[in-house]
Parts: sequence; C-alpha cells; structure tokens
Amino acid sequence: MSTATTSPSKNPIGYLLELAQVEVGDGDIIINSQKVMGYTGATVYDVTTPSSSSSNNPPNSLFVKHIKIDPLKPTITGYKLARNIQSYKNDLHFLQTVGKTISSLDPSLNFPTLINSYVADDDNEFVTVMASLNTTHESTIPQGTTHHKVIKDIIANLATMHALTESASFSKESLDELWDCGGHISHTLDKIPLLSIGYSTFCNSFGFTEAAKLGDVFQARAMATAERVKTRKLHLVHGDAKLANFMFAKEYQGRASSTFLDFQWTGKGVGASDLVYLIIMCCSDAEIESVEQLKKYYYVTYTAKIVDNSMAYPWTEFVEDFDMSILDLARWIFSYRFSAENPQTPGTFSERAAMNDPNVGSYQKSKILIGWLIGEVVRILEKESALVL
Repeated sequence: MSTATTSPSKNPIGYLLELAQVEVGDGDIIINSQKVMGYTGATVYDVTTPSSSSSNNPPNSLFVKHIKIDPLKPTITGYKLARNIQSYKNDLHFLQTVGKTISSLDPSLNFPTLINSYVADDDNEFVTVMASLNTTHESTIPQGTTHHKVIKDIIANLATMHALTESASFSKESLDELWDCGGHISHTLDKIPLLSIGYSTFCNSFGFTEAAKLGDVFQARAMATAERVKTRKLHLVHGDAKLANFMFAKEYQGRASSTFLDFQWTGKGVGASDLVYLIIMCCSDAEIESVEQLKKYYYVTYTAKIVDNSMAYPWTEFVEDFDMSILDLARWIFSYRFSAENPQTPGTFSERAAMNDPNVGSYQKSKILIGWLIGEVVRILEKESALVL
C-alpha cells in the first residue's frame, strides 16, 4: 500500500495522508476540489483515492483539511494564536470522542466520520482526514424543501443535542477537553469598554435614536450578563450554528438529513445561545416575525427528550436563558463586530446583501433583523431595570 510520495511539493495529498497515517491504494489521487477557508486559513481538499486492500481500508472519497502555521508570517500571535490552536484541537477532540457518543445516543444526529488525524508536536500543523460528504450531500438548501423547513430542522437537531447531553446516559466528563464556555463570543470580553459608543453610534446611524440612549446602561450590565450565562443550565453547544456549518442530503427527508460541521467553538454553554446565534445568523426577514414560534418549537423539542425529572427545564427558565443569550450576543456584535472603529451604514448593509455570501450573517446585511435585535436589547434592558426598581 502507498500514500504516494513524502514530498508535499510534488504530491500534497499523498504527503498529508501519510502524515495522518491513512493508507490508500497505489495509483493517482484525484483532487476534485481545493480551496482556502477564510477564518482558519486551512486548505481543504475533496479527493478520490485508489482502493486499498488494507483491513482499515478508508472510503475512496475523502475530505482533507490542512492547517499550517507559518512562523515566517506571524500575522496572528499571542493570545489569539493560542486560542486558534486550541480551537483546532477542540474540533479534533469532538470528532474523536464526543460526536461519536452523541450519535450512539441518537442516530438521527449526524457528524462527519473521522478517518484519522495528525497534530505536530509543536502544534504548528494539523491534518484532519474525514469521509467526504460531497457525493451524497450539498452545502446549499436542497431542492424540494424550504429555507424555513431547514431552519426548523436545525433547531430540532440543536435542541436534541442539548437535551441528550443533559441525560444520565451522557458522561459530562467527556466535555472537559472542550471549551469551558463554547462559542467564540466569550473570547471578546475585553472589548466591553467599547460597547456603549459602538452600540450608540450604530443606533444613531440607522435611525434608532431612542435606543441609542441606552448605551451606557447596556455596557454597565454586559460583564454581569456574560458571567450569569456561565451559572445557568449548561449543555453541549455547537458554538457556531449557522447554515454554512451544515450539509444537507441531496435526497432531503427532514432533520436526519442534515450533518453538523465545524466544531472549533463547540463546548459547554447555554443551549439557548445556539438558538439565538442561528436566528441572528440565518433567519430571513419574514422568519423574524415568527421568532416566538421558533422559540416554542425549540422548547417543545427539548422537553420531549427529557427522560427524568432531574432534567426539568421550566419555560420561564428557558426564556431567561434566551434573553441573556440575546444580550450577550448583542454585546459581541456592538463592541467587536460593529464597534465605533468599524462604522456601519445602511449602505454597507445593502452591499453585503447583494453579495449573497452564506458566511455573512443576516445581522450584517438585514436592516429588519438588526432592528429586531436592537428592539430585543431595549426590551430586556428595560425589563431588568423595572425589576431592579
């Protein structure tokens, strides 16, 4: 058996498969597609390999992800580099252990099949080899279904995963190698001092002048909100739940036809945070009008998975978690993504909307959605102020 040459310049795929100790048959390895991912800078390949007679014969269609940290181009250093390296390890740990456990508890929850992986001793190189989904799945919403149907199916899958990881049959110790606080927004708490001006500047630019007056109140409560989230009922959260991080079976038949992807930010957290993130990232203008129905759908799905009273999750507690998650996500948006140093206008939103990029969140291009979010921030802050009084 052979993985071709050890020279990455002559045969990058053969070299990467050799690093990951994945044996394939003799012959040419066909690269069907190759692209560089934006956030990680990872190069990903979809390849077809010759068959192997090895007892551990992998499938012929493989997905290979390669991350190489170049010390000669230190564009990311210090804490951010350490955070990114940890996120790569997080992704691998989930695929190696946690994902397999969840699938065994509920086979309708699908995750990529890990073949093997490689991590350099100095953490400067990562290779992940998985079974390719490209022959059976697609990254866009399949024909014969609707955007709203897919959103509801993803919500059902998230609720199911959250509930399963609360059950007695799931070992919470398996989460200890994942992020203590899942999701990337918890890594920007140092930006809270920029929240008041970022939020107020944005609101004034978009005509929300009354909401803009709450900037100082919002900032004063932001750290307490982030800390409160950590004290709530903790589930396993995906941490980056958006359409771009799912693939869908070409023969789409409901929620079991979708597969979760990308576990760099998966970890412990409040399940409602996944729901809020999905809404902010993916909901259409029309779907924003049915957020209450989406909340109830999540809650009904979650409670249907409860198997004993120790997992009880009252509706009032869930609503509190949902509201806290909205404030925390809005804190991230207005102190970091839309800070005063990165001014936004209705024009920039229109430009993004015209791009039709699935990695651009709805909150970055929909004036209706961002207006809904600001309205929710005002509602929650005013409700909390009334409780204090």
